[in-house]
Amino acid sequence: MTDHTEPDIIVTTDAGGPPRRGAAHERLEMFVGSWDAAGRTFMPSDLTGRETYEWLPGGFFLVYRFDRRYGESPHRGMGVFRVDPADQSYSATFYDNLGYARDYAVTVDGRRWTLTGPWERATIEFSEDGQRLDEHWDRSDDGENWLPLCDFSATRVPSS
Repeated sequence: MTDHTEPDIIVTTDAGGPPRRGAAHERLEMFVGSWDAAGRTFMPSDLTGRETYEWLPGGFFLVYRFDRRYGESPHRGMGVFRVDPADQSYSATFYDNLGYARDYAVTVDGRRWTLTGPWERATIEFSEDGQRLDEHWDRSDDGENWLPLCDFSATRVPSS
C-alpha cells in the first residue's frame, strides 16, 4: 500500500540567513500594475496588448505577465524578476507561448532599465510621472549582430 500523506515541510536557510527586502526590491515597484501597450514590430506589424506586474507574496519576486498580439499572432507569456541577495543585482527569466525561455541580466539607471540576454536585449524607460513606459527590443541570430525587433509604449491602467 502506498502512503499518500503529505511530506513535512522543510525550511532551510542560506549561510547568510534569510533574504531581506531592500532598496533594490523597492526600485522594482515602478513596474507594479497593469499597462496597455501599443507599438510596432520590425516585421512589420502592429503590436497591441497588456502587461501586468505583481509581487509574488513575500515581496521578493516580481511576476510579469504579458498578452500581446503582433498583427494577428498572439504572444503570451510570463516572467520573474529577482534580486540577488549577495550583490543586489537584478536578473529576469521570461517564458512564452512560442516555446522560448530567455534569461536576462537587468541593470537600472534612474528610470531606465536594460535587459541583456544572448539573443535579445531591451531598454525600458519610465516617464517622469511613472504613468508611461517606452520599450525598445533588439534581437540577434548570433549574439553579436543586433537588429531591431519592436518598439512600443505602454500606459498605466488606473487601479480600480
